Amino acid sequence: MPLKAELNELQPGDSFSVALQRFLTLEKKFQRNNLYLEQYKQFIEEYIKLGHAKIVDIGEYDVQCGSVYFLAHHAVLNMDSLTTKLRVVFDGSMKSKSGVSLNDVMMNGPVVQSELFDILLLWRTFIYTLSCDITKMFRAIRLNSSQTTLQNILWRDNPSLPIRCLQLQTVTYGLKASTFLATRCLTELAHRFQKEYPLAAEALFKGTFVDDVISGSHDEDQLVALKNQLIQLLQKGSFDLHKWCSNIAKVLDDIPDEKKYFEELDINRSNIVKTLGLKCDILNDQLTFTSPSTDCTEIQTKRKVISFIGRMFDPLGLIAPIIVIAKLQMQKLWSMNINWDSILPQEQLHSWISFLDSLQVNGDSYCSEICEQSYKHLC
Repeated sequence: MPLKAELNELQPGDSFSVALQRFLTLEKKFQRNNLYLEQYKQFIEEYIKLGHAKIVDIGEYDVQCGSVYFLAHHAVLNMDSLTTKLRVVFDGSMKSKSGVSLNDVMMNGPVVQSELFDILLLWRTFIYTLSCDITKMFRAIRLNSSQTTLQNILWRDNPSLPIRCLQLQTVTYGLKASTFLATRCLTELAHRFQKEYPLAAEALFKGTFVDDVISGSHDEDQLVALKNQLIQLLQKGSFDLHKWCSNIAKVLDDIPDEKKYFEELDINRSNIVKTLGLKCDILNDQLTFTSPSTDCTEIQTKRKVISFIGRMFDPLGLIAPIIVIAKLQMQKLWSMNINWDSILPQEQLHSWISFLDSLQVNGDSYCSEICEQSYKHLC
């Protein structure tokens, strides 16, 4: 980890007491939701089984003034995920009794991958596409053992057992420098074996965003070579690939079904793959956008309006004319100094509801019409 001082000079203070209180609060949630507890337990058990964490004697630590830090943790549910529905997230921003967090003593590290816009634009130029995801990328990278004292969590399976200390052994998501550490390992791998695996190295340099690899080719045989090189190159770093997808099904014939995004492509239905925040119909070669929930009874305050706008993800600016309409309405609300949680004035509320209705009722035709008009005006 890129720390702001030498490890023996760090004095984060008592983080144990704060992490303990957060864990006891988490246990109360477990008591109310047994399914949540079981999924959480499975996640922690897997962490230990894979060697990504180990049990240590908490008595070995000076929790008051040593170079030791305890992370609070909670779970994030993502029911749309193809693999992990529940993921435990570690809070590196939790302040110790001294008011210092682990993220406070850590540097970010530079961005070493291409910009999201460039990656997506390059991907759209290929006739034949290939995408995959690196399985548990952060956890595939072992942290220097001298720094693992800064990555401790508290855990027990039920309140009748003593609380244990688990020391995390790998790069931990939720920390300031974790993305840098993980992506830097990928670029280092590409640099070291660039001559041996030129296609895969190019994909890691120009077509990878965090753990998502999206690339392609204009030649089917080269696409197969790219797939094989990616597998071989990533194996050298102990990285495994899954969620494979391509618009040429036969390219993935030797990939196990459980590692594919789709077991098979079907021309009679939608084949939507989610990648880098976008939805793409692989066979029809179309990007699709879905409006967030447009329940007018729920979105009637400034806070709700700005939250709605924030969920309209468009890194390529393809639906910018639609988003601009919403942002202009938000701009007007700012100028009126309306409170965050007050119901919008009648005129503004009517205008906002009219916009939401247009998204819901007219759907694609409305969006296409607005975008077409805007682009003609720009031209």
